[in-house]
Amino acid sequence: MKTTRLGAVLAAALFAAPAAVAGTTAAPAAPRQVLPFIEDDYTKALASAKASGKPIFFEAWAPW
Repeated sequence: MKTTRLGAVLAAALFAAPAAVAGTTAAPAAPRQVLPFIEDDYTKALASAKASGKPIFFEAWAPW
């Protein structure tokens, strides 16, 4: 029984968020945009790709 409790305490300590371990309450940083997505404007995306000499990345999905 002691082993189970010790394992649970260790697991909680190891997998706790770093802010919780350090005792700080800092707000999380805003996500950084790595790829500039242009949504629903193919003409603008094509012009931007031609101007920068970069290819277009086309993302599509379907619920089925």
